[in-house]
Amino acid sequence: MNPYKKNVFILLSLCFLDMLSYAMFSPLAAFLFLDGKFSLLPETVSNRHFLLGCFLSIYSVMQILSAPFWGQVAIALNKKKVLLFSYLGSILGYTTCMLGIYFKEITFFFIGSFISGTTGSNMAMVNAFISQDENRRHWSQIYSLFGGVIGLAWIIGPQAVKLIMLKIDNFNLYYLVLIICTCISIMNFISVKINLKEEKENSYFKFKKANFFTIFSKKPTVPFNKKSLFILMYMFCIYFSWFYFLKFFQVILFDKFYLDETKCIEMTSFLGLSCAVWQLLRFLNYKNWFEKKFWLTLSTALMAASTVFLMYATTINELMITVIVISFSYSVIIPSVVALFLSEGDGAKELKASWYQSAQSLAKILSPLLSGYVLSYSEISPILVSSFFLCFAFFILLSMETKSKKYSEVLSS
Repeated sequence: MNPYKKNVFILLSLCFLDMLSYAMFSPLAAFLFLDGKFSLLPETVSNRHFLLGCFLSIYSVMQILSAPFWGQVAIALNKKKVLLFSYLGSILGYTTCMLGIYFKEITFFFIGSFISGTTGSNMAMVNAFISQDENRRHWSQIYSLFGGVIGLAWIIGPQAVKLIMLKIDNFNLYYLVLIICTCISIMNFISVKINLKEEKENSYFKFKKANFFTIFSKKPTVPFNKKSLFILMYMFCIYFSWFYFLKFFQVILFDKFYLDETKCIEMTSFLGLSCAVWQLLRFLNYKNWFEKKFWLTLSTALMAASTVFLMYATTINELMITVIVISFSYSVIIPSVVALFLSEGDGAKELKASWYQSAQSLAKILSPLLSGYVLSYSEISPILVSSFFLCFAFFILLSMETKSKKYSEVLSS
């Protein structure tokens, strides 16, 4: 088998298992903060949504601070070693969260998220591996395939947790899920160590003697131009809206639609199913016009409109329609724009992927923090903020028309 195709297959399995563990733990994590039988917060705590936002953000805060550094390390050493270290951090992070259940102390979950975020460069390295293919048109298509795999994980993960909840209705549920997540991280570590191969390539710059001091003392390089910066800003706005929707989906179901824990998890699986279907359809029916500006502009407008509609959704059927439309818009936008960003300008792909992950992580921070804060005042305030960012993304896209070539021209070059 072609080494690149073999790596893609391995990376797909890593991505699926990594997202599977996150999809199992993430729905349960919200219940530790919300008022209910699994809450680890005292009954007197009133700012539960804000604390949940802080917890959801700390992982991304550390990614922003560490991602450019890990990009430098990947060039100095290699992407495989960075990926190995990332899974070691995941193992330690999940183990720390288990201590939080044992001591009934929410602080351990913040520490575990801190550790995982500091070492969490796995997706940046996966993107860098994918971009080794000389045919740039393949990047967008492969990113869709990875998106489909992530969606599949979000179908299976919550359903697996639901089945466990039918048997275990106490804190042992968290022990079991965290043990499964830890084992998955150990499996990924072993898989990377044994199976993943990295081709030697000329880097943007090289270290003659790579060691911790020379890597750490090297100032982070900014490997993109003005056009790339516009693309990065656009991606940030799209991610902000998506992460608000994704990270507070449980809160919307729990507080607005009054669903119990089991029903919340079923709806989370439906969200994963919708994402998986759209991404796989995009992969199987890839068209050149997926990369054109009119299609991306239309998808951005559709995502904004469906987010506004979320304010007025009062029934489960209306919510399901909103989920389908938002996931469709996100699924057709992100693979195209990620491929465009990595193909634009010069510079090492490892650095570009790391800066891309930093922008994504910044959206992960601001979205739950800002949404958690304004949610304390009104349940529709986060939706208004999210809609504003989507409108801003829409105008960024329009402003790029006279500043850059068509997306299809860039991707075909």
